[in-house]
Amino acid sequence: MDKSTLIINEIREKLIGHWLYNFKQKKINNEILLVDFKYSHLFQTLKKNILKLDEDCTVVENGKLINKDSFKNYLFDSYTSKQRDKLQIEDKNIVAVSSFGLYFKHFRDILKPVLILGTNSTQSDVEIESMFDNIEKNIDTYKEAPAVSKEMRYLFYIEPINPVELIKSENTKALREFLIFKLFDYELIIDNIKHPVEAIITKTNFEGYYHLDSDLLRELIGRDLILFENKKIFTSRLAVVLYRVATLNVNANITAIGRYYSDALSVSSKNFYSVYQGFSDDFNQSKGIFKNFKKKSFKGYELGKAAMTEYDTRIEIAKNLIKNTTLDTNTIAQITQLAKEVIRNL
Repeated sequence: MDKSTLIINEIREKLIGHWLYNFKQKKINNEILLVDFKYSHLFQTLKKNILKLDEDCTVVENGKLINKDSFKNYLFDSYTSKQRDKLQIEDKNIVAVSSFGLYFKHFRDILKPVLILGTNSTQSDVEIESMFDNIEKNIDTYKEAPAVSKEMRYLFYIEPINPVELIKSENTKALREFLIFKLFDYELIIDNIKHPVEAIITKTNFEGYYHLDSDLLRELIGRDLILFENKKIFTSRLAVVLYRVATLNVNANITAIGRYYSDALSVSSKNFYSVYQGFSDDFNQSKGIFKNFKKKSFKGYELGKAAMTEYDTRIEIAKNLIKNTTLDTNTIAQITQLAKEVIRNL
């Protein structure tokens, strides 16, 4: 286990410990806790640990209440994606327990962020049980939540985010770190919940490369990220991938995505030619894949400083309208020329 993964796991344990401390105190958490494992034998152990913290916890098994619905804390046993509507209880603490493989799209319409506890490629079942046992025995030491920056939330929570915030982040590596982690490295943290990569790249120039070699797809996406970082050229294919991953809407229509970015950035896509000059052909040269890939023209957005400044200005106007008026989302969208989804996320 490398140092960064170890640190992430330590912070996750503290977040889960703090969540369960509030659970014990019947204080409402801002997140849902999802306990997700491939192996069902862990459920009984962890469920017992959770219920020890609140003997009055309402248990919902296979969608049915098995005790009186009157408490602050809920535990959904055998949770499946079909029960998403059950997680819309705002004034309760909810633990959702599942051994089914879940995808990020299953959480798209849930009102709260989802904090995940599950096994991964660096933690054994025994380590997970030991962690939970330690939290239970020392629950009062988790009174304070660990600090997690906005840019690092994706490491711990499943929640839709505004893709434009990653594009305009002052941290030029923020977009790269987010996408590469979500698409290729998430199993280092949780191995039972995944982005369906094939669906995410559907109807983009990346389509087909994943079947050849996932490392090849990672490399091609990396090349587009280099264009963005060094030349502020944001390819349309990368824009589609980012939108689907960030919003959890993996089936989003590419035309609608294009309109979203044009509205949000005040920049229309255009054709680019020969912008890959300077890249070497050493990667997969024997197959000629990248050599052919880089010869092709492509559509993308040229994100100059002026465009981003104008966008920031319209964001500030929208925030002021939300704060100081009773105007609805549609009206604010018309005034600021921002996408409705951008305004809803402010």
